[in-house]
Amino acid sequence: MSKQKVNFGLAAQFCSIKEMLKLAKCGDEHGFKSFWVGEDCYWRGAFTVAATIAAHTTNIQVGLGIVNPHTRHPVLIAMETAALAEAAGSERVILAIGASFKAWIENQLNISYGKPRICLRETLEIIRAMFKGEAVQYDGQHFKLNGAQLSVSPLPEIPQLYLGVEGPMNLELAGQIADGVLLSAFSSDKYLRFAFDHIKKGAARKDRNLENFDAQNYIVISTDEDRDKARNAIKPFLGAAIGVYDPIVPNENRIMSSVMEPGEKQMIVDAFVRGEDLVPLISDDIVDGLAVAGTPHECQEKMQAILDIGVMTPIALEVPGVDLMAMIPKIKKYLSTEALKRGHY
Repeated sequence: MSKQKVNFGLAAQFCSIKEMLKLAKCGDEHGFKSFWVGEDCYWRGAFTVAATIAAHTTNIQVGLGIVNPHTRHPVLIAMETAALAEAAGSERVILAIGASFKAWIENQLNISYGKPRICLRETLEIIRAMFKGEAVQYDGQHFKLNGAQLSVSPLPEIPQLYLGVEGPMNLELAGQIADGVLLSAFSSDKYLRFAFDHIKKGAARKDRNLENFDAQNYIVISTDEDRDKARNAIKPFLGAAIGVYDPIVPNENRIMSSVMEPGEKQMIVDAFVRGEDLVPLISDDIVDGLAVAGTPHECQEKMQAILDIGVMTPIALEVPGVDLMAMIPKIKKYLSTEALKRGHY
C-alpha cells in the first residue's frame, strides 16, 4: 500500500456554471484539493468560470486546464491569470497550458498550429517573464514580444504552471520546465507508465529533481455497491469519447490504443458516426482500461494502482449519466487515504 496522501480534485465542463459552483462548494467542504475548469474551442471561457468558483469557495484550488496559447496569446493568459491570482490568491490558482487539437485550431479556426512543443515552451517562458513585472523582450520561433509588461500592481506571485500534454516529447518538456502535469482522462495503467517514463526522462536531461513535481490526472470514476450499475452508467460516455476524440487526434491515439485493438476502436467510431447505441460495444476491458468503475473494493484496487504509478492527485471528472454530487461523499468514504488504509491491502 502506498503511503502517499490522496488529494482528490474535481472537474466539470458539461454542466452549467451554477451546477459547477455547487460541485466546487461541495468539494471544498469535503476537503478536495482542486477544482478544474476546462477550456477548449466552443466551451465556456475558463477564466470567467474560475473566478466565479474562487469567489464562492475558501480553500479549494482553482485549476485552469487546459488553456491553449493559440486562441489565447501568452500575454493575454498572463493578464487573465494575474487578475485571477489577485482575486483568489496565487496559492489557489493552477494554470495548465496545452496545445489543444490541430483539427480544431488549424482546420476550423484557421489559426496556425505550428510546432506544439515549441509553442508550449515559449508560452511558459513568456508567462514567467511577465510575472516578474518587467518589460519583456522575447524573440521566439512562435511568439515575439517588444516590451510587453503587466500593469497589475502589486503583482501577485506567479501561480503553479502545469502542462496538459499527452505525447512523448511534450511529456519530456513537462519534466524539464513545468511545476506539474495534468494528464488526460481515460489514461490507462499502460499509458500512465509511458507518461511517467517520459516525464522522468525529460527531468533527467536537465538534471532536475522531481520531488516537488505534481501529477494530476483526470479520471472517470463511478462506484456503487451494485457493480453493474456503476459500470453501465459510464459506458455511454466512454463510447461517445472514443467516437469524438479518436478521429481528431492527428497521429495514433496512444491513450485509446493502449486498451483497444485498432479494429475494435474503429468499430466504435463507425457506430458513433452512424448514431447507433454504443453500450454493447464497450467491453469490460475498455471500462477497466479507461475508468475507475465498479464496487468500492474494485475502485480501491484500481485507485491504488494509479497512485503507485505516480499520480498524486486524481481528479474526478464530471460524466454525463453519473451524479458527481452524489459521488463526492462516496469518493471521500471509499477512495481517500484513510479509506485505502483501512481497505483490503
